[in-house]
Amino acid sequence: MSVVLSGMLMSLSIHSAAATYFSFVVLIPLFVAVRVCRPWQGAVCGAIWGLTLLASSRTGFGQSIPLTPATVFALISLPAAYVGLGAALTGRIGFSPFVLAVGWMYLEAALSPTGALNHSEYVGQDWTAWFGSMIAPLLVGFCIALINAELLRLTTACVCQGTRVAPKTVLPEESHFDYQQLIRIAHCLRTPKARAPPIL
Repeated sequence: MSVVLSGMLMSLSIHSAAATYFSFVVLIPLFVAVRVCRPWQGAVCGAIWGLTLLASSRTGFGQSIPLTPATVFALISLPAAYVGLGAALTGRIGFSPFVLAVGWMYLEAALSPTGALNHSEYVGQDWTAWFGSMIAPLLVGFCIALINAELLRLTTACVCQGTRVAPKTVLPEESHFDYQQLIRIAHCLRTPKARAPPIL
């Protein structure tokens, strides 16, 4: 459900100036899937997110995305690959906001021909003009993804610290005395006997 809401708010924040501030938190459900899901589960969440983005745009919840087989395939497969690979990589190296932000740049670049992430003005350009005109939006996307991932990391750290279980206090009647350990300590602390001088 949170992934569906994320896709809807992403569509709204891209194409509405009044909802731009949603972009600073809208990717958190997607990154939660990256952090806690298995790769195949993350891929399913990514596909749902992409379909929600497409459906939201087609129902007037943002700018309309062209409904073509290539667009539908891209909006299903590319977010699915991003979240699935992110989940697999997180399982190996841990949750890395920087890596996820770099991957988000690649996802935005790959989705730019569809116009899904507000890059429709770059469709049809040659690769040099595309790269020059896309570098600024991609850097903005990098910063937004990094902020979302860092917010998730910090929130998770605070929650984990707040719910940390205090160590159990051992009551006197529950404690036990280790006589063998006492004997070993006494053996180490005893004064060594004096040795005779060496024979010359």
